[in-house]
Amino acid sequence: MFGGIMLRDTQSKPEEAAPRPHWNVRPRSGISRHSAAHFLAALLLIFVTAPFLEDLRSGELVEAVLMTVALLSAVLAIGGRRRTLAWGVVLVMPAVVGKWLNHWRPDLMPPEVFLGAGLLFVLFVVLHLLRFIRSLVQGCLPDETASLDGEPGANRLWSTCSSDT
Repeated sequence: MFGGIMLRDTQSKPEEAAPRPHWNVRPRSGISRHSAAHFLAALLLIFVTAPFLEDLRSGELVEAVLMTVALLSAVLAIGGRRRTLAWGVVLVMPAVVGKWLNHWRPDLMPPEVFLGAGLLFVLFVVLHLLRFIRSLVQGCLPDETASLDGEPGANRLWSTCSSDT
């Protein structure tokens, strides 16, 4: 203070923003922000329409289209990393191509082939979604609540994770 006037220090650096806590960082799961929601919507559409498609004459065709949409949206839902996306495409292609080959030419492609490939792809998707959920939960837990085995800090899990939204 100089003669009742406060002088500003022009030499000081502007304050830097504090680094974000690790529990504020969100892990990445899919290609776009809503790809997991699109995948869940495709699954819901299959479950809702499946009983009605059995009685339709072109029900097999509609079921094949819905299954293709669900499988391709699953690739987008887990394909946040380039390597995961590449493996997802490699695993989904035999299932999708096999499904359509079996639909148009059942003599060329037995159903066991595309069902086995589809099962392998679904296992891949489930494992990646579980890995995403694990990383999300671990990212939401502060350091002092590293486990959920009855610790007092474990009760703060929901408030810690949901305060960001």
